[in-house]
Amino acid sequence: MQNQPAQSPIPSSPTPPVSPQTPPAPPPHSPISSLQPVDSPSDPEKKKPKKFIFIILIILAIALGATGGVFGYQYVQKQKLFQTQPSPTPVVQQPSPSPDPTADWETYKTDIISFKYPTDWQLDNNSRRITNINPKIDFWIYGNNDSMMNECMKLTSTTTRDNLMIKKYSRVITGEFCSSSDTTPREIWITKAEGDGFAPGIIYNYISTEDIEAEKIFDQILSTFKFIDSPTKDKEKIGYIKSITSNKLTIDYINFIDDNTAPNGYRIDNSITDLTELDLAKDVIIIMQTYSHASDGNFNYNQKISLSEFMSIFSSDSHLKESPYWLEIENEKVVKITEQYIP
Repeated sequence: MQNQPAQSPIPSSPTPPVSPQTPPAPPPHSPISSLQPVDSPSDPEKKKPKKFIFIILIILAIALGATGGVFGYQYVQKQKLFQTQPSPTPVVQQPSPSPDPTADWETYKTDIISFKYPTDWQLDNNSRRITNINPKIDFWIYGNNDSMMNECMKLTSTTTRDNLMIKKYSRVITGEFCSSSDTTPREIWITKAEGDGFAPGIIYNYISTEDIEAEKIFDQILSTFKFIDSPTKDKEKIGYIKSITSNKLTIDYINFIDDNTAPNGYRIDNSITDLTELDLAKDVIIIMQTYSHASDGNFNYNQKISLSEFMSIFSSDSHLKESPYWLEIENEKVVKITEQYIP
């Protein structure tokens, strides 16, 4: 076996050294997860899902923003509407008005006075007196030319209401004509507040043992009571008659003044003597209050007498000469003479 000489290797072209590829460095502060591979920026297929999700989120944000804007606008408008509308006024339940107890009562009316009274009360034939049995009430109606008076009564109070004067009296048992021991009688007067306090008007009589019911009814009558304006006479004056004939009289005028401090609620001022002569009308009317007594011992109030009977008073020693008298004058002549009662 022949030994062949060893062949030398054929030299080849030199191959340049290959440098190992170094992966790109991660952005600063971005952790590299060892569990999730980093997507290559050169991979377009992996970017599509992210873009689609991003678009969906934008659409949802726009939709939510629009919806919120609509609801916000509606809320603002409701708040404005609520603020502009006034708060409802609370409804207060008004109590039903009390029925009028005088609605069905009778009406008494003259040319100067009007009022109501219960239907079961009795009006007498001359329309001057109204009575009731239970409670026991008796009251009288007085005109312009009458004279309201009482005996053995003490003024206890005076009040005014609108154009009315209300006087209350209680019985006293002392005095010439006050021999009775009965202290129960009571009186209430209604007269004009601006007048002399003695006419026109009414006198309402009752007893103290029935005062609650009687005064309740009086208040109801008072609520309907009124004076009616009517033409007045030429003159109406009061004074002391000094002399009288068949066609003339002479009078000394006085002032008759209401005074609650006086015993009978009035006083007379005659500080100046001033005599006046007046003519008498042919048919002059004369009304007396204490000229005579009735069968029950009381005076015959508002008693009409003749001129000759009246003239005889001033030719005698009668106490009636000292009484004051009201004169009603028309066309400068005396047409009526009325005695003013003095307790």
